[in-house]
Amino acid sequence: MIFDLLAMRYGAKLHTLKGQFSRRWVQDRAHGFCHYPDLVHFESGKRYPGAADFTRNVVYGQPGAGEQGHNTLFHEGGHAADRLASEQEETCLNTEWPPASNAWAETHSQFMDTMFSSIEWRARYAKNKEGLPYPLDLFRRKVRKLRILAPMSLYGVMFVSEFEKLVYETEDLDAEKVMWIAKDMRRKYMDYSEDSLWALTVPHIYSSGSSAYSHAYGLAELALEQWRDYFYEKYDYIVDNPSVGKEMREVWKLGSQPFSTPHCSPVQQTCLFPKRPYTQKVILGDCRKQPQDRNPHRGFCWFGGSPS
Repeated sequence: MIFDLLAMRYGAKLHTLKGQFSRRWVQDRAHGFCHYPDLVHFESGKRYPGAADFTRNVVYGQPGAGEQGHNTLFHEGGHAADRLASEQEETCLNTEWPPASNAWAETHSQFMDTMFSSIEWRARYAKNKEGLPYPLDLFRRKVRKLRILAPMSLYGVMFVSEFEKLVYETEDLDAEKVMWIAKDMRRKYMDYSEDSLWALTVPHIYSSGSSAYSHAYGLAELALEQWRDYFYEKYDYIVDNPSVGKEMREVWKLGSQPFSTPHCSPVQQTCLFPKRPYTQKVILGDCRKQPQDRNPHRGFCWFGGSPS
């Protein structure tokens, strides 16, 4: 399995999670995507595995394509593991659609993103042509230089979220108003010297299945930082840790079951896994820390890959 070879390497290999991962890469997509041609389902009490396809516009041999492809592999692989490892007999609880929570889905995928960006994974699996590992000194210098940008990930989420909110709330909307909103939000959150229509390049806003849910990425970032804090506090490391894999599988097998009852708020359930109150304190505390005060294993406060 391609995901076995390149991705998690903690806990069991992903083919033991009772799902199938294809090598299909669709070349006409501008961003990563995961979809499920077959859903996990039960017939007469017997479980039948689902399947997932990943897509990404990666040009083999092009500089930077390897990192882009790996980002997609980790991010979309997180989505796939979440759905394909489900043990729920009600098929509707094994899909990406309601009662599934977008924030819950993105928590899984972005958790995988942080593994790829961590020094844990890079020191083990990122090697140059001579077979030498990613140097720890390079990682430390990168953290010291880029630490000031730590809040930018959440800024980006809030930027797109508020842009969409204003677009849907604006009366008598026309192209001129949409462009003005895009530029205004860019100035508010990015503060660049030039105006930009960058918000209009986000592919999610044009799809009925992904529009107006950018806030889910923000909720997911808060939740996954709680996950990471929980794992580091309990085990001190994540990559290649079979105990982490075991705990993750216990969550994955629930599918959308936590969200299938009216009293279960998706926001509250996003932190179902560590069973801790949902809070922004962990990510804000991490982003405020100076480089010398951080656990070097934790990687960065923002994540690689195109979210989907």
